[in-house]
Amino acid sequence: PAYLEPACRDFFRTGPSIHYELFPSSTKSIEAFVSLLAHEADLRQRPIRMLLPSDSHYAWRLVAAKFETHPYLHLHPLAVGTDVTVSDAVRLRDGDFVVAVFTLSNTVSGRTTNLEWFERVLDDVVERGAVPH
Repeated sequence: PAYLEPACRDFFRTGPSIHYELFPSSTKSIEAFVSLLAHEADLRQRPIRMLLPSDSHYAWRLVAAKFETHPYLHLHPLAVGTDVTVSDAVRLRDGDFVVAVFTLSNTVSGRTTNLEWFERVLDDVVERGAVPH
C-alpha cells in the first residue's frame, strides 16, 4: 500500500539488514511468511529466531504453535511493556538472525506495539551481537 514507505520512514529505524513487511491479519499470509523462514533456516542449518510480542495478532501464535518442533526456527513470546530484556527470554549468539514482529495496528484489539519498548528490544538484540531483520 501507499502508506508503507511513509510509515516505515516515520516510525522505524533504518539499516542495511532491516526490512519491513505488512501482513494482512490472515493466518494464511502469516503462515506463508513463517514457512519461508523455516525453509531458510533449514537451508542455513542455523537458527532463525522470531520474537513475538504479546500484543501481536493471535494468528502469529497459532502459526507459531505449528512450528514449535522445527529444529531451526525458534519462536519466542515476549511480554510487551515489561522490563524483561530479550536476553532474559532468548539465548542469542553473535550473528544470529532475528525477526521481530511489530504490530502497527492489530485488527482485533486496535492496539499498536509500544514503539519505545520495541526499540529497546531491537537494541538488546544488537547488543547481544545478533542481527535484527
